[in-house]
Amino acid sequence: MDEKPEKKIIRETVRDRLTARAFLKKLCLTAGFALVFGIVASLTFVISKPWWEHKENAEASSEAITIFNDQTTEASTEPSTEATTEPDDGADDDELWNSIRPSVQSVANDILTQVTEKDAYYNSRRKTVQQVASSIVTITVRNEEQSWLNQPVSTSGEYFGVVIAVTDSSVLLLTPVEVTGESGSIYASFGSAQLPAEIRGTDTEFGIAVISVNRADIPEAFGDIVPAEMGISSYIQQGSPVTAMGAPTGRTGSAVYGLVTFVDVNVPATDLNIRIIQTDMSAPEGCRGFLINSAGELVGWITSGFSSNTVRGSIAAVSLTDLKTSIETLSNGGAQARLGITGQTITQAVADAEGVPVGVYVTGRASGSGADTAGLLSGDVITAVDGEDIVTYAALGKLITEHVPGDEIALTIMRNNRGQWQEITLEAVLGSR
Repeated sequence: MDEKPEKKIIRETVRDRLTARAFLKKLCLTAGFALVFGIVASLTFVISKPWWEHKENAEASSEAITIFNDQTTEASTEPSTEATTEPDDGADDDELWNSIRPSVQSVANDILTQVTEKDAYYNSRRKTVQQVASSIVTITVRNEEQSWLNQPVSTSGEYFGVVIAVTDSSVLLLTPVEVTGESGSIYASFGSAQLPAEIRGTDTEFGIAVISVNRADIPEAFGDIVPAEMGISSYIQQGSPVTAMGAPTGRTGSAVYGLVTFVDVNVPATDLNIRIIQTDMSAPEGCRGFLINSAGELVGWITSGFSSNTVRGSIAAVSLTDLKTSIETLSNGGAQARLGITGQTITQAVADAEGVPVGVYVTGRASGSGADTAGLLSGDVITAVDGEDIVTYAALGKLITEHVPGDEIALTIMRNNRGQWQEITLEAVLGSR
């Protein structure tokens, strides 16, 4: 008798209909798993990267390293022959979600904190820019010319000016020296009113000029005129946040945010050393403006006069603290005196080691300057001015600022003549910057 084939019974698993609550749990669970997976994957990559790089360069193979051991047991792949029913209350999902919830919430809170702090930081900088912007005015230089048909033609150039002082009779503006180099009339815009301005003084060495506007001419509707605050540039350090204003992009009224990349101290300038503040902000060649710190105080003047000491294509500024004396002199209608040398300090230690006199070693002189006409030479060492000993370049610069153009000073110098240092006295007439 033939054997009958064995009958197989197909058994089905009955699943309950997925509720909205269960679906939401699964969705949150999936998102949580994804976030934890991303964190674990990132950590795994960072931790294992040095090993993989070492493995690629190694000549001999090494045993594989397992960072994380999988403690879970694979589920059986054999089909179940018993009817099963999933739990209704989702207890397993709740337990797993509760176990990873603290990690998910911690990461989410960290991200939210970073976003909040970043928003607060940039909101603070925007408020600072708006505060300083109220002290900036547009400067226009108008030129009346004749065309080739003998017809009158009006041209104009646009610059910026920042209010640095307000007196009973005048409003003083710090502006690029190029404003005064044109032959036209200078006007400062206060609201819709363009008011004539006059030149108080210029310093071509550092590219600055001070102009003034009659305070009585400014419309009352313009409101209060608030001068910009002057900061202490020596507090600026590498990494300090700064903002370039004025016309850093070539457009008047523009502003650029950035950080200080380095501060170059003791950069030789005429009759003194200065600090150059270098930033990471890009700028077109020949841009003009000024730097403010996080408190909205002016700390630097953007000029191209020291391009050899700066990074090309980025914004750099002269420390405004180093220009304090010049700005105050120009504001009072004076001119800054100028000897016309560059030099460096010879300390006692250097003098003993090199056999050079203590004083200011002259590294260069400007053609046509007072130092040039007096016969001062590169390699001379200035030891005294008007009988007062000079031992540092900074002391020489300070003494020069106490004079006015046209003053005559006596320079005591040491000159090397065939290996012998000889003392010489020269009379120099100070010029102006």
